[in-house]
Amino acid sequence: MLSKEKIDYEKLAEINHNPYFSFDTNTFAYIALLSGRMDVFQALSEQLSSEAKKFILSSTEVLTSLAAARIEINWPSILEHPIDATFKTKDYLIAADYRILFHDACIYGSSALVAHLGQILGEDGTKGVIRACKYDAYRSACKSGNLELVTQLGQILGPVETEAAICAGDYATYRSACAEGNISLTKHLLTHENCFAYAESHGQEYGKKYIYSFVDLQLRLLQHRKDTFQVETPEGVFNLPDHEARYYFYLLRNLIRRGVTRDYAQAENLHDALIALLEIPSVKALCHQRIDETGQENELLRFAMSIGNTQAVESLLNIPAVRELAEANNFYQTERRGGIDFQELARNRESSMTALTEGEQQRLSELQTYYQETIITTGVNNIFYDLLCQLESRYEKNPAFITRDNGQEIKLPLKWDDFEALQLSEPEKDRALKAYYQDNNHTAIRYLSKPNKWMAPNASHVEENSAGERWSTFQEYKPLIALLYLGAQDEQIDSMDGYTHQARLENFIKELALIGRAHNWDKTRLNSVTKCEEEYDDLEGDKPSCYSGVKRRLFQSLLGHPKYTVLTKETVQQELRDFVRTYWQKILTETNKPLIDASYTKYVIGEAIDHNDWNNLRLMDVPDAQQKAFMDSMSKKYGGQFSLHLSFRKAIELRFKYIRNPDAHILNLADFQPEQFFSNTTQESSPGRNALFASRNSASFFSDESTENSSSEIPPDAGPNSLPS
Repeated sequence: MLSKEKIDYEKLAEINHNPYFSFDTNTFAYIALLSGRMDVFQALSEQLSSEAKKFILSSTEVLTSLAAARIEINWPSILEHPIDATFKTKDYLIAADYRILFHDACIYGSSALVAHLGQILGEDGTKGVIRACKYDAYRSACKSGNLELVTQLGQILGPVETEAAICAGDYATYRSACAEGNISLTKHLLTHENCFAYAESHGQEYGKKYIYSFVDLQLRLLQHRKDTFQVETPEGVFNLPDHEARYYFYLLRNLIRRGVTRDYAQAENLHDALIALLEIPSVKALCHQRIDETGQENELLRFAMSIGNTQAVESLLNIPAVRELAEANNFYQTERRGGIDFQELARNRESSMTALTEGEQQRLSELQTYYQETIITTGVNNIFYDLLCQLESRYEKNPAFITRDNGQEIKLPLKWDDFEALQLSEPEKDRALKAYYQDNNHTAIRYLSKPNKWMAPNASHVEENSAGERWSTFQEYKPLIALLYLGAQDEQIDSMDGYTHQARLENFIKELALIGRAHNWDKTRLNSVTKCEEEYDDLEGDKPSCYSGVKRRLFQSLLGHPKYTVLTKETVQQELRDFVRTYWQKILTETNKPLIDASYTKYVIGEAIDHNDWNNLRLMDVPDAQQKAFMDSMSKKYGGQFSLHLSFRKAIELRFKYIRNPDAHILNLADFQPEQFFSNTTQESSPGRNALFASRNSASFFSDESTENSSSEIPPDAGPNSLPS
């Protein structure tokens, strides 16, 4: 191609009026277009025949050059008549490939060339080109920044396929528009439901710059529609069609999100806007429903609860369908504290892609703080390497086996090359692969390997290099995997919920294996025993979890770790019980035990007790220093789950607070069964005495009603029957 700097086009055009040069006009016109000079071509066009114009303008090189130069062509004007059937034939093309040209036109943002080629390809052919390679032409058009072209392609595809095109490549269209700072294009894309749902959930990246102003504009436009409707139909009820209601469902979610302070933004007062949307019948009707396959019932309420938007929670609970569903699910108490609804996870195959709740994020932060020094001094890569070494060691000690066709049992090697060296028959190889797929240690190794030779050829959500080697998307999660591994293998911290240190590590490895084969469990079958549908491992090559799903699945991998377990009132109660009983056992001696036993027995059976009895009972009091030590130990063990939870601390303080005059801790902690320490205490008397105080103290352990305000005084010599009713 000649560069336009070397051609004097004005002189060229002038010379071409000379009849001696007319035989070469076609060549000059062709060179002018290759150089992007449409003005020169038009100056020469009077000397070109219609057939010559068609020939030149259908050249692959010319069309691509015009697209690259962003030159829009009025084809009917240039060709002097609309494109006819003759021009649609391949006779007028110079090695042209319409599909490649169409894609190039999208890359360069040439609306006119796309329209021209669309006439040649026809409706079905054009849609086929746009759909190819996961809507690559549409994504290329967005990247070009030409909003007219993007709208043009959307009209060709229709609403449903346009949504699919926008979602392709993890919303590559929207991300590229934001990267280029193309405000008009981002606004256009945000008018599509799926794109808005994606973008508004990424508030830190897109909120202030794109989302908030866009939402405010949509609300103003909606209010204008509502005002106009009410003027025209005073007795009518303003409503939205179903597809628009779904869009405003996600807009509602954004208002809820912005109603609380986040790391990247302050809370906004958007409650009036939220109420206005909830007054629209079709929007209100969606609030309790699962609106897509990856969503959940009562999604807005559960989201508002998880981030602490009290106003939104109250407003949503005013909707009967929302409230009834919430009541049936105990108002999602487990989720509010950061627990995981495993029934919901089991029902929703894509639940691993849901965001972590506030409680879950806090637990993850607690774990990170606890192991931060180890991570800094050791390094993520070294911790990750230690994990791989442990997995390999575990596999070598307990490898997978198969029986060969000749009856010989053989151990399956760790490495792929050694496996290939076995030269197994096809039936033997099939049995071997299935044995590998069912071995948790080896599957975890494969998930964390680059490359993974056991990867299924049709596996999605994987990385691939130019050599065709493939592996999972684990690399960006190495810091999180290393952190969770530290927690799983830490023998210096006590386990909880019935887990041993070994069981904690086994569960972690099992979850890594499940991540490595997450999409091998996508199929279902009928269980012949239960007659219910069940998921099962297809025992084909590895099909790992997608990148977005890994974090949720990893979050489920560490169980029984006190820094990572949901701290409940029952757990705190049990911790306090163990602490108090251990302290009592420590301070009781052969000297003081009979004295305390006698005074306690008198109190239990209702006899009058004197000053000496109260002194004996107070020998069981837990000193302030020991109480503080217990509080500190709970903060160290459970971190912010305890130290930031004021109701836990207050409840414990009340257990040690005198609530009568005189008083003793042994009476307020009667539900911890102090009588078991005294062999002479009658077993017949204890239940009645325990029932009296257990109901008074333990049942109200986390009650909102405090005993601090009680003004009842109990005489010094009173027994339990003298308590106020």
